[in-house]
Amino acid sequence: MTTQTISNPLVSCTNLSAESSEQTSILDYSNLNTSIQETFTAIDRFECFAVDEILLMREQQLYLQAGYKNFSEYCQRELYAWGGYRRINQLLGAKKVIDAVGELGGHIKNERQARPLLRLVKEPEKLKQAVANALTRGRYSEDTVGEIFLHIKKR
Repeated sequence: MTTQTISNPLVSCTNLSAESSEQTSILDYSNLNTSIQETFTAIDRFECFAVDEILLMREQQLYLQAGYKNFSEYCQRELYAWGGYRRINQLLGAKKVIDAVGELGGHIKNERQARPLLRLVKEPEKLKQAVANALTRGRYSEDTVGEIFLHIKKR
């Protein structure tokens, strides 16, 4: 049986910065960079799972079982460590954007990319056009989408 020790990430960060340059040269950029990107991708994926559960909590009004008067109160008290009601609204808004653009929603990787597009949810064709335009620019980013949103809004 093989055992694997998973170190505390905060301790690892401290140890990496405190050790000599000889030790840090052992680190491989490519592997570490890939690991960082995979971690952030996993965080985004788990955020999507949380949104589905949040929707279930809100739609089924399960927060009433715990004595909360409304969804907002539930979010503020139970989810304050993750941004409370404000953050939950941002995540729910991102889901609206992703759902509204259909198959293009797969290109929106996180809430930050969806945020500037939320105002276009009621105009699905313009929303899809904004995402498609961002993709044709070769890189989907919050800045690109924000610029395209402003351009479409002026029309």
